[in-house]
Amino acid sequence: LDDLTVQKITQALHPWHPSNGKSPWTYNGLLRNLSRVLTWCASRKRNWIDLNPIVSTGKKDDSLFAPAHPRHDWLTHDEFDLLLEECKKSRNEHLHDAVLLSVHTGTRKSELMNAKWSDFDEKNGRLIFNWTKNGLAKAIDLEERASEILMKRKKVRAIYSNRIFPRLSKWMNSSEDKDLKKAPDFLQGLKKALIRAGLRCPVGCTKDHSDESWFRPHYKHRKINWHSLRHTCASLIANNGGSLGDIQKHLGQESSQSAKIYEHLTVGYTKKTSSILEKALKAS
Repeated sequence: LDDLTVQKITQALHPWHPSNGKSPWTYNGLLRNLSRVLTWCASRKRNWIDLNPIVSTGKKDDSLFAPAHPRHDWLTHDEFDLLLEECKKSRNEHLHDAVLLSVHTGTRKSELMNAKWSDFDEKNGRLIFNWTKNGLAKAIDLEERASEILMKRKKVRAIYSNRIFPRLSKWMNSSEDKDLKKAPDFLQGLKKALIRAGLRCPVGCTKDHSDESWFRPHYKHRKINWHSLRHTCASLIANNGGSLGDIQKHLGQESSQSAKIYEHLTVGYTKKTSSILEKALKAS
């Protein structure tokens, strides 16, 4: 640890640097994880090193992190309907319900996959998420469609798991010892459904998408993922007159600063406030 310098870290991570054709998100992710370990080593409890060499300078210009443009993408209402149709055709019988609830609640994939039946308030039509990123429990009032889905699922729930979305036991290899009580991961099923719906570019796509509305110079191919469903939820709220504060409360974000990543969604949707001003100014 004493011999670990910024130069050695840079040299070790050079094969994953964007200058070698790698994604800046991959490179920054590796660097961020290493930084967390070094911060842990430099804590008062351990004092194995004096400072974390990655953040010791504290200057933005000296940062080892590569510049990366935000890749917040979301689905329009029509695109979301296309996705749901493909999810119904998936081999994963839980995928359709999981995607629909993900957009209705605006929750993260890990939060939804860790939700248990004991978190479902059937009487009040509410789903409580006790396992969240910021450690704060949040409750979402479900609208009729989402509530009906949970009521229907509860009648045929898995006997081997208390999760609302259990792991798929029939897909498991009987020769391997699988813990069916762990959280599932439906990401591959979602990716395939997105590709079939024409909403995600397959690996090796060479098509020119420059005329598409979602096209950005820093990501030339569309890569909708599970977190994009959370952005879709925020987009739908903003599209229908919701404010940044409404988005923050629904998504369960701890601070308004965290919610600012969705600010671009509300910028173009000020019809509600413009209408209020128009009526007020007419009277003057």
